[in-house]
Amino acid sequence: MKLIKTLLFTAACTANSMQVYAKTYMGLDVGEHTQTQVKHVFDEAKANYDTGYGYKGYSGLGMIKVTSYSGFDKYGTVTSAWLHFTPDKQLYKLEVTYGDAGSTHTLFSDALSSKYKLIGNTSRGFNSSQVYVDEDVHITLARNAFGFGSDQKTILTYEFQPALSEVYVMKQLIEKAVAKKNANKAGDL
Repeated sequence: MKLIKTLLFTAACTANSMQVYAKTYMGLDVGEHTQTQVKHVFDEAKANYDTGYGYKGYSGLGMIKVTSYSGFDKYGTVTSAWLHFTPDKQLYKLEVTYGDAGSTHTLFSDALSSKYKLIGNTSRGFNSSQVYVDEDVHITLARNAFGFGSDQKTILTYEFQPALSEVYVMKQLIEKAVAKKNANKAGDL
């Protein structure tokens, strides 16, 4: 009997410590999908989106602004949704903001805490955030509780960590190009 209790306890502890690794988040494969594949997913879902964006207006780090997509909309009222791509056009960041009195945040918080390992938790004033990890993807659930009802915001972000160094290098190149362009505009101050 003591052996059975020990085995059951060990099995329960092992089950609680196991991590679930997802491949798809809200219908998209962060770190896997290319911009072309994302557009195909959106077209199949009859989503509304615009591909004419990039970091500081440069196409080297393309962005898609999503105005309607069932994979996002089913969780609440979306106020903004952005997908960010590497120079190789790989999806590395997905960020969705909901106008939320709190129910969407509670839903996400319960789901994320049951599936992934919490690696960070901060709170200051009306703002709070939790960071979870799923292999190479960091998942951030942020909340701004300032305001009433849907004036409050819940932000869910998925970010593929291995792509960040490549993105950082490209951002630096874009920053230099912007600075050079501005210097040329300023002339001989």
